[in-house]
Amino acid sequence: MKKENKKIRVGVLSDTHGILPDKVVEHLQGCDYILHAGDVTSDWILDKLRRICRQLIVVPGNCDYDPWAFSVNHRQFFEIGGLKFLMVHDAWDVGSMLTRADVIVHGHTHVWQNEERNGRLWFNPGSVGRPRYGAPPTFAIMEIENKQISVEQIVLDMEDIYY
Repeated sequence: MKKENKKIRVGVLSDTHGILPDKVVEHLQGCDYILHAGDVTSDWILDKLRRICRQLIVVPGNCDYDPWAFSVNHRQFFEIGGLKFLMVHDAWDVGSMLTRADVIVHGHTHVWQNEERNGRLWFNPGSVGRPRYGAPPTFAIMEIENKQISVEQIVLDMEDIYY
């Protein structure tokens, strides 16, 4: 009997910088995992994300100084849906673990990236809290099924982040 593959829903965000708009929370409902690629800057955001989804995976960013940030690896290596993920805040921190990963999730630049390079997906959800270079605030919902990833970019209005 063939095992049925379930579609896995993954919320991916970064660089919230103390801002978590209601629209983000609404989109994250029903996620099997939430990934936060750093620069959370406020403990309450992690608490709220854990209430949405128990499977929260986070790395500290260069602006994270709360105690939790010193007890979490700045590189997280994990598997979702048969794919190996490596998450860091700054892509320069990937290092030698690159060869073990199918998907690299990072933040720091505040710029959306969804690019396949050398058989690996390099993914940056952009910034929820402090977009740069005229870009809007963004984050993503990934769906994984049969080791295939589809990505939906969620674009917020600037008014959404300054409530």
